[in-house]
Amino acid sequence: MEPIAHNYSLCSTDASLIDFLEQQYNISNSEPLQIINDWIEEQLFEWNDTRQAVIADWIRCNEKPQSAKEIKRFEALTGYKYPCD
Repeated sequence: MEPIAHNYSLCSTDASLIDFLEQQYNISNSEPLQIINDWIEEQLFEWNDTRQAVIADWIRCNEKPQSAKEIKRFEALTGYKYPCD
């Protein structure tokens, strides 16, 4: 429980875990694409075809879809389409 004690954010697609932590500890969830968008905005790295392959893998593995808001933000920041082929 150390991360909870130190107020770390949660990044998960596990609905049960998200519900539990929000109800019991008032910890909100950040979706993976939101974190990537934040990093791009903060110029921590540039998006490229190699990084785009990560999102292609999400789609291929049937990961939980990201929110429309973050998808639109991603496309505006990177010029790449989401979901990708």
